[in-house]
Amino acid sequence: MSFTKGTITYADGTSTAVDLSGLDSERELTVKLAKALSSNNQTATISFTGTADEVTEPASVTGLTSTFTAVNGVETASTVDFTLNPTQEVLLASLNGTTFSADDGDVTVKGSVVVPDSTNLKNTDITVKSTLNGRAQADFKIPESDDNESGRFDYTVKPNQLTAGDNTLIITVADPYGNESNPLKVTITLTGQVLFNGVAEASSFQSTTLTGSQQQVKRGNDWQVNVLDTRTAGATWILQVSATAFTTKDGRQLAGGLYFHDDTGKTAVTTTPMNIASGQSTSNDDEKDIVSDWQDETGLLLDVGSASVSGQYQSQLTWTLNDTP
Repeated sequence: MSFTKGTITYADGTSTAVDLSGLDSERELTVKLAKALSSNNQTATISFTGTADEVTEPASVTGLTSTFTAVNGVETASTVDFTLNPTQEVLLASLNGTTFSADDGDVTVKGSVVVPDSTNLKNTDITVKSTLNGRAQADFKIPESDDNESGRFDYTVKPNQLTAGDNTLIITVADPYGNESNPLKVTITLTGQVLFNGVAEASSFQSTTLTGSQQQVKRGNDWQVNVLDTRTAGATWILQVSATAFTTKDGRQLAGGLYFHDDTGKTAVTTTPMNIASGQSTSNDDEKDIVSDWQDETGLLLDVGSASVSGQYQSQLTWTLNDTP
């Protein structure tokens, strides 16, 4: 370490400079107080400012002991042990640009981190930090890969994280020593649209024991239909559903069928699409959970006739989301 400045600061608010010319090869320096300590000036704080030598990896520095001599005795004070971390430039860039559209789905930014070769850092040593439209996102480490010193990572943003228009993503990376990269600014545009934001691949009705009488079969817990609307306020949408007949694998048709129940009664669901929900956008991004609005006795329910035969029945449901004026 190269010392550039020394200062003695007294309790009475005065200070004097320390002459560093006497610092010898053993890193020892004799300093004499210019002022005597007294009840009105009880302390003198000696501080040194310097620049540490460059290091390429963490270096442990052992604390040293200083001796203070006065007519009434000798006192010592020791500095604490500390670790000197390397200061280095960390560079971050995008390999696939900084302007994206999310209209077709997820956006993935391919990041590349460059650090000096001498530090021997691995991908897993680097932390990725980010904000999206000013909101902090979860930090993560670059995952380990076949080339664990590549500095490459993917950052994916989903449409449901965005608002209509331009969205600003700021990414930085940090090494284990507290050095942070330049900020990488990414603009992601999402045209206002209405779209499905989650639909269950398969849904079921509860297993039921036939009684020989007309029965209603309730839904299982695996239904999901979510609608996301990022358009300007006032735009409307309509959700429709259609379904084929319930049949077994060998073609036997269920004596009964799928019905949509609401406050007005029940309506058979056929191969012709029928309206079952609608909505209107506000100034915010609206997400509608269709199934959560259904009660046990409303929504899509299966009616089983008295002539039904036991078996496993399936139907194909088709959801249609209409962007209406």
